[in-house]
Amino acid sequence: MPYQELLFPGGSMDTVLPVYKDGVVASFYNDCVVAAVRAIVDALPEGRLLRVLEIGAGTGGTAASVLPALRHACSCYTFTDVSESFLRAASKIFAAEYPFVEYELLNIDADPRLQGFASAQYDLIISTNCLHATPFMRNTLRNCHQLLAPGGLLLINDAQPTSAFVQITFGLTDGWWLFHELGDPERVGYHSPLMEWEQWRGLLEESRFRQTVCMRGAGFLQVQAVMVAQKGGAATSAESVTRIGRENGAQLFTGGLGGLGLLTARVLVKEAGATRLLISSRSGQVQRGSEADWEWLATSGATLRCVRSDASDPSEIRWLVQSLSGDNWRLGGVFHAAGVLADALLAGQSAQRFCTVYGPKVHGGVALHRAAAQSPVSTFLVYSSAASLLGSAGQAPHSAANSWLDAFAYWRRSICGVGQGLQWGAVAEIGYAARHGADTRAERSGSGAPTRAMAYEALSCALSSHWRLAAVVPIDWPKLLGPSGAGVGMTFLTPHRHKGRAAGREERAPTKAAQVPARGTASTSESLVSFELLLQLVERTVGGAVDADAPLMEAGLDSLGAVELRNQLQQARLRPHPHPSPRAP
Repeated sequence: MPYQELLFPGGSMDTVLPVYKDGVVASFYNDCVVAAVRAIVDALPEGRLLRVLEIGAGTGGTAASVLPALRHACSCYTFTDVSESFLRAASKIFAAEYPFVEYELLNIDADPRLQGFASAQYDLIISTNCLHATPFMRNTLRNCHQLLAPGGLLLINDAQPTSAFVQITFGLTDGWWLFHELGDPERVGYHSPLMEWEQWRGLLEESRFRQTVCMRGAGFLQVQAVMVAQKGGAATSAESVTRIGRENGAQLFTGGLGGLGLLTARVLVKEAGATRLLISSRSGQVQRGSEADWEWLATSGATLRCVRSDASDPSEIRWLVQSLSGDNWRLGGVFHAAGVLADALLAGQSAQRFCTVYGPKVHGGVALHRAAAQSPVSTFLVYSSAASLLGSAGQAPHSAANSWLDAFAYWRRSICGVGQGLQWGAVAEIGYAARHGADTRAERSGSGAPTRAMAYEALSCALSSHWRLAAVVPIDWPKLLGPSGAGVGMTFLTPHRHKGRAAGREERAPTKAAQVPARGTASTSESLVSFELLLQLVERTVGGAVDADAPLMEAGLDSLGAVELRNQLQQARLRPHPHPSPRAP
């Protein structure tokens, strides 16, 4: 009989819940974990929210204990395990009461970056009786360290000496003996994967954790311990947020009168105490939808200088930076949000279109970097696009330019110590995407449109964190990946395909498109799309009438619309339309 049937008969977790949640030892150490979490919450600055990751969350015993303490102090609690069944069960338990909980597959043995987890994004990592069940402890602790933000805390609740009960129950599992089968050099000759506190402390310190402490009961409670370690490195988030205000340097913006530019300026003044803003833009006009941010800035008490300037011209960038000295200002930070589009299908692209898009993004970024080299800055934040991450049909120059910008931010951080990038989705309410309806299409496609509030939080995090690159894309995975879990077909989304499949298992009424018979040759797996149905789907996607002979791009079908149209065709089990216009054969 497989061990899974012994420990989880019929897939039920009822037999192990008393061990994880209700037993005396489990209850005592769960209370220790809760006490530690409450102490962390109590020490937070006002308005500060935590990002929390639980590794090997399993049956949810630890989550059930700590979530009440985090209810008003957590922006995101990521519940992870290597088993999808645990995630489904946890979602049923916690989703209604704790909407800030996310459910993700994570194998802490492997590099988290290859599983869709960004580095340095969590303030607190919690793990109960999981980390020991990995093949190489140094790798495991290195991966935990990688996921934590500077100053972040690792909270480990783990068994210490082994016992007969543990050996004959959890010793049945595959993970229990991985350390022996693969030859972990830290546990050679051990009869179980468990380690004593002294060895934990040594490995934590060698893995660049600091201030390690241990909480442990007496008597029969000595079989377990709660250990806390802090990631060393840069200043705390609160110190990072206020460094701009303390240094009192001028903050330079390109694309500064657009939606994200003005919102960034507002965040800097309100959250970081910035007092001097040099805002440049090509148009010299506040863009529609951002009037309220401009009015707020004008009455904030900060000194604003607005300059009409083309970021694609290096001479104008040099002049901008040099003009600061005339007012006895010095450059303190750079926020590069300039950009233009030149969309067309690949066959219609040209070198000139690439030059148009590369001008403000790439050449502007290089010019800003060279100017900042003469006046070292504390912040250098570039605004990229999710097109560089997910791809975007009809936007080859845009995707390429933003991919360069991502690599540039990473390189600058390595060389100069200062450099970050934000990959923006189609931001709603403000900016170019909102003015052209791209946010609505992004919502329909599943790629999601960050709200203004999300954008504000992302910018606040950018000022308080030390990661190099982050995407601001509130993806609806089931919608984006589709019921088959294949969706857009990008291999790096493989860790999330279970979400699309899970959605597909839910009982749903067939869509209208799926009920419409297609003309021509048909089979059970694939049918040709009728002209009438295709035209109907295109018009629904672009939100208006479409000339059947016009190229789809000219009809208003942008990159996000193309993804949405493809998903509709796939959901209807029709062959995707590979032609440039609806009528094209």
